[in-house]
Amino acid sequence: MGAMAKDVIHISDKEAASDFASLLGRVREGAEVFIENDARPVALIRRAEASRGRLLSKSDNRAFGSPRFHLMSG
Repeated sequence: MGAMAKDVIHISDKEAASDFASLLGRVREGAEVFIENDARPVALIRRAEASRGRLLSKSDNRAFGSPRFHLMSG
């Protein structure tokens, strides 16, 4: 048997802002939330996975000093 389907919620940006704490509660329970503006998705909120490696902020700092970054950026 396959994995259980997740709840997928579509909500306007104004609705999300008015009750964000409740929205995060639904995310903690496993729901994925699409925040939309004029029926166009602008953000997706879902439960975070446990981090295994280096923080992205730490990785970015190393990338900016690499020769490859300079070739791509200029």
